[in-house]
Amino acid sequence: MIVIVMARSLSRYWLVVLGILIVGGWVLLGQQTLAAPPDQGAAEGATPPEQTVLLPLADAEGAALTGDAPGYAYVSPIIEAHQPFTHVLVRWETTETEAVSHTHPLEARLEPASELEIRVSHDGTTWEPWQGVEEDDELWMPEDGDNVSWSPVLYAGEGMQFWQVRVGAGTGDPPLDVHRIEVNTVDGRLEGEQKPPTSATQASSEGVSLASVAKPPVVSRTAWGCPDGQASRVGVAYYSVNHLVVHHTAESNTLGSSESNWAARVRAIWNFHTYTRGGATWAITT
Repeated sequence: MIVIVMARSLSRYWLVVLGILIVGGWVLLGQQTLAAPPDQGAAEGATPPEQTVLLPLADAEGAALTGDAPGYAYVSPIIEAHQPFTHVLVRWETTETEAVSHTHPLEARLEPASELEIRVSHDGTTWEPWQGVEEDDELWMPEDGDNVSWSPVLYAGEGMQFWQVRVGAGTGDPPLDVHRIEVNTVDGRLEGEQKPPTSATQASSEGVSLASVAKPPVVSRTAWGCPDGQASRVGVAYYSVNHLVVHHTAESNTLGSSESNWAARVRAIWNFHTYTRGGATWAITT
């Protein structure tokens, strides 16, 4: 479970300086590619996520590929990343058809009618199976807009180089309701890194009083390989705090069967939050 602590002052959110406050930028390079060069505000040793933008409704060439994929309204070209990657974060925008008003802002969001899938490859020839891209409401913010969706952080595998996305044909008219897809890739590994040993046992919480529970262990930024080290590259700023908001994502406390490096995953989450979502703070696991 990843816990993000934020403070609200007036009408703006400010990250409490418990961990990291870093803002990155993106540079448009064309219709399909949106990448942040490593030297643009990146710490030494840090490589910002590589971002590619697809515009399905305007991509006539991509739309033509669906003749080889019945049931799909859009199949992207095969994209070769500039750098190998281990993790993927996807953002997509749907056409605004209708939204149902609810009291909770997340409940008023548009549900995409089309299914989004992604696959990855080491060499562009042998591919991993297509994987459905689920929506992660915890990454969404009101300023994104009702038609924007985010995926959770997806583990792609070690050293992937190619990826491709496709969108299932929806039930509406036109059948394609996704007009923008952003795919962010990052390599969470460190050269020569030794995977930390995993604990063979976990203590039971039954019958344990809060008074007897010791302070939890803290894995420092240096220990998990934060590119910024212990200190943020951004100067400390102070604001009046009216109250704190503790917000958590839906991250699992266990890795998938093919993923074994917690530090690499934390670095991937740090990269995506820092450069793609504008900041990151505290990672807490039970």
